This record gives sequence, C-alpha cells and structure tokens, in this order.
Amino acid sequence: MNNRDINILDENSNDKIVKSIKLGSQLIPLPGASFIAELITDVIPNQKGERIDIFLKKLDNDLSNLEEEFAFLEGFLINPYFLDMFEETLVKASRSITEIRMDYLSKLLIKSFNQSDIELIQSKYLLNLLNELNDIEILILSSFGPNSNHSTQNLDNNKPSPRNDSYIKDKAIYDSYTNHLIRIGLLKQQSERVSERVSKEQKIITRISDLGIIFLNYIGVK
Repeated sequence: MNNRDINILDENSNDKIVKSIKLGSQLIPLPGASFIAELITDVIPNQKGERIDIFLKKLDNDLSNLEEEFAFLEGFLINPYFLDMFEETLVKASRSITEIRMDYLSKLLIKSFNQSDIELIQSKYLLNLLNELNDIEILILSSFGPNSNHSTQNLDNNKPSPRNDSYIKDKAIYDSYTNHLIRIGLLKQQSERVSERVSKEQKIITRISDLGIIFLNYIGVK
C-alpha cells in the first residue's frame, strides 16, 4: 500500500464519520449534531489551513530579517531529519491559536537550519517540549530566566492574598505548572543555607536549568 492509498483511506474514514454525524442529526435530533458535522467538514480544516498560511508568512518574514544567507537550503531540504522537523512544525502550527506560539515555532525552526543530524534530533526534542507547554507555562519559565529579576518569592508575593476559592484555584494551578516545568527538566530545585551563621537551616530555591535556558533561547525568549 502506497502513500496515496493511505491518504484515500484517511479521506474515506473522515467522510464516513461526517456522513454518520449528518445522518444521525437527520434521524435523531441530537443537540449540536449538525454543528459538530460543520466543525469537522468546514471550520476546523479551514482554520488549520489559515494557521499554516499565517505561520509560513511569519517564517518568511523572520528569514528576511536575518543577515545570514540561506542559499544552502536547497540542498538541505533533502535531509530527512530536517524534513521531519519541518513537517512536525507545520502540524503544530496548524494547531496554534496564538500569535506568540507561531513566533516560538518560527524561531525554533530557523534555529534548526544548517544543523547536523544529531542537532536536528535535539531540535526535534525541544519542539516536542514546546508542544508539552502552554503559553502560561512558558511565561512562568521565562520569569526564572537569567535576564529576569523575578524569583519564586516575588511570584508568590504577586498572588492575591485573600483565601477565597479563586485564590486557591490560581495557586493550585500555578503550583502544578511549576511542578510540570521541574518534572520535564526546565526548572530545578536546590537546597541553600538561609545564612552562613545557621548552617543547618536550609530553604528550597527554584531556578531555571541549563535545558530551560537552551529552550528559551531556541524559541526566541530573552
């Protein structure tokens, strides 16, 4: 079975799903059934196409702003590792709903130009890390960056003080975001002495890791 056969099967599968939903909405008046069918056939594919178009324009603009020449790209485009990286970036761009996410993807893809195969594998790893993070988590990570004056204590002080449901929710989600960044290695925790005189008293400090700094550099966050 070749790629064309697979594409035909995929299209036929999608057609069957859409027809089933449309038929169901005609036979059984389920709330939202016709709306779901419209999402699958029109809204979602159109939005994905528009997002890819926006991304490619942003990529072209970013490339035009660079002083570096990319005449080598014609030969580089036959590299399977780069093609895999480019394809994955387009897939993620089609699912990006914010302009800043498009910018992250463009910067990361440009970083992969003229890389060795091993470096492209590493860039693909960073691309997958980006896919694991939402925009708020990236903002939190950048607040720990080397060019930021923020610290864990400063971020805590900026949180609302009343112990209401909104505060509890915000703190729980913020802590979960931070723990996620630690778990995937972008942040790290270290024990430090509170003072030189009291050697046994320690506190836990959260800092950005080397991987976190590399990640921010690749997505263009200073």
